[in-house]
Amino acid sequence: MLSNAFQRLIGSKNAVTFHQVFSTYGKLHRILKSTLNESITGDISALDWNTLGILAKSDEPKKYGDIAEELGVEAPVVTELLSHLESLKCIKIQTHPVDKRAKMVKITRKGVKMFEAIEQTNNTKYEDLLKNISEDDLQKMDTLYAEIEKIGNSTTNDSKS
Repeated sequence: MLSNAFQRLIGSKNAVTFHQVFSTYGKLHRILKSTLNESITGDISALDWNTLGILAKSDEPKKYGDIAEELGVEAPVVTELLSHLESLKCIKIQTHPVDKRAKMVKITRKGVKMFEAIEQTNNTKYEDLLKNISEDDLQKMDTLYAEIEKIGNSTTNDSKS
């Protein structure tokens, strides 16, 4: 079924195997991570930057557990990560107004500026990576991303049930 879905999405006449998808994703992941690492300077890591992105795109402060879930890591990793970002003054950690045991995390202006500067650099590099791909193939890629996002969301929702 997965093979047929990917085959339809990319318009291939050949079946696409799980290994092909996994291998291609791995290559893309390495390219994007390398691009990101080249643009990160100072005291933050790719995981720090991703965390800032999650917070920058949220209108409300986030709980530690929500951040851990979005990053796909365990709570102790988030605790250490957020402590580091707080020491850089990129985030503020506050006690939840109702549940005093819970902590809420909000990005600071400095954190937003840091995230946006790296994002802008990487968007330019990403555009360079994609410049030789046809519009038709880019549209297929957009469709594929949307479908993968749906699968990821349904998998996350299923694991909560």
